[in-house]
Amino acid sequence: MLYLDTDYMLSLDKEDRKAYLDSYLADNSNFRTAMISDDCGYIAVNSEENNTAEDTWASIVDDYPSMTALFDGKLEELREQGMKRLVIDLRNNGGGYPCVIQAIVSLFTTKDISLECNCALVDGEPVKMNRIVVRADGKWAALPVVVITNAQCASCGDGMTYAFMQCDNATVIGMTASQGIYQSIGGVCYMSNGDYGVFYPVIPTVDSDGNPMIDTGTDRKSRIGLDITIPVTYEAALRIFDDADYDYELDYALTCFR
Repeated sequence: MLYLDTDYMLSLDKEDRKAYLDSYLADNSNFRTAMISDDCGYIAVNSEENNTAEDTWASIVDDYPSMTALFDGKLEELREQGMKRLVIDLRNNGGGYPCVIQAIVSLFTTKDISLECNCALVDGEPVKMNRIVVRADGKWAALPVVVITNAQCASCGDGMTYAFMQCDNATVIGMTASQGIYQSIGGVCYMSNGDYGVFYPVIPTVDSDGNPMIDTGTDRKSRIGLDITIPVTYEAALRIFDDADYDYELDYALTCFR
């Protein structure tokens, strides 16, 4: 466990601060945790993947109790260190399996959440097939949560962002919305030289209202949006570009709890 104390960090000179942050950032593992203040826990979700065999089986049976237990265990460890609020970092999340979204977000909701429906196209119109639902567990539904996303959070990262926006105890923030490409990937076309491949969806994915969970609406706004847009002020821009070690988004997250 790492402890990132913002007040302590800012009291250091630049070289010492860099060394302190380097030790924190050296661990880039999925589901890594830290305490970032006396009472605020932190957990990073780099992707919705853990173990390919288990992830695949959980997708088939539509149940992933071991993933729910893994994430719950991380939260219990943070609670033992004094956690009373939590930041979940979805920035640069590369995606993965919807079953991981279901297993994790279930802990934070007391009501079932309709995550997505896969469809078949009939005469050019989507017809809903299987419905993927986050089934409420609710153990951590009273914990105040801030979720950070960004434009490099994609695919099932979009899906997790969308699911947390349905949780009453969670606030989703970011300088930008997530990438907005939440679709099931089933096709690939490789270039003849083998250097590049184009991956594309083969089954339309829609929300509970039948809207495609990809691209924007006619208003040019993401269908998977934000509760709070992190402002980029003049002072913040100077700080971001002058100090590469300063995490403005994480610092701002500490001010966004309900």
